[in-house]
Amino acid sequence: IEVDPVQGRMRILTNKRTNSLRDMTIPSPTLQIEGPDALRKNFEAWLTRFPYPNSIDADSQYGLLAKGFALGEHRVPVLFALAKSLLFAGQWKQAQKLILEIRAEDRPEIYFLGAVAFLTGSKSLHNIPSYSTVAQVHDFRLKAKQECVFATDLLLAGRDLDLLPAECRRFLQQVVSCDTSFLGKLLAAPTRVHALATLITEGEQHPFVVYAKAAAASLELLWFAETIEECATKLPSSGGLTNTVKRQLNGLFEIADRVAFTELPPPARFKEVRTRFS
Repeated sequence: IEVDPVQGRMRILTNKRTNSLRDMTIPSPTLQIEGPDALRKNFEAWLTRFPYPNSIDADSQYGLLAKGFALGEHRVPVLFALAKSLLFAGQWKQAQKLILEIRAEDRPEIYFLGAVAFLTGSKSLHNIPSYSTVAQVHDFRLKAKQECVFATDLLLAGRDLDLLPAECRRFLQQVVSCDTSFLGKLLAAPTRVHALATLITEGEQHPFVVYAKAAAASLELLWFAETIEECATKLPSSGGLTNTVKRQLNGLFEIADRVAFTELPPPARFKEVRTRFS
């Protein structure tokens, strides 16, 4: 069996001898893995140490990570990294929830990301005349990133702060109270995109954080796949394009636009379907 995860294809070669699990098991003296039996025992022990949710709840406290997920000592960098991903995907409310969870850590990068999160998507931001350039962008993911950059530029400019949302102002005040030089460091960045890229908290480069982001991406894509399957089973096999069908398809398009934890853009076929049924 050959599986291509990128193309989403599986090929079964019935007339060809396939490698057994024993053939494919890579021995590891460090983990005491000499064969498939030892690999299974090692994996079962890992599951015991790091239990992972077997259900997906897109509206849970941590977004797509279940509340009982064991983050341990890496809780702050994991939630910070996930909040950034949600923010750049235009999921403002979900990003705000995660930032509020780690606000008490008293770190300037968390406070500034909180200020950006509570400014993006707000009427205060959208009512600014120069926001019209962002509003004209049709690609949702690109528009979300540009809105984050626009919000960052507005915060660093330091003008009309009284017009900002109250929670955004509080986060910005906490940045200054925590580290008076922090905003100056962001201003020294070549562009506002670079300024956003420098928002890294302590421990964010740890492998556990990378694994947690990959796990969140897997859950998100699995939930998306289940939603697609559910939609497909409800769609009529023939007939005209009704408003009900349009609403169901638009729901899928919106989910594809808001995929947050994978670096890949929405599949081109979704854009093709969107064009056909627009």
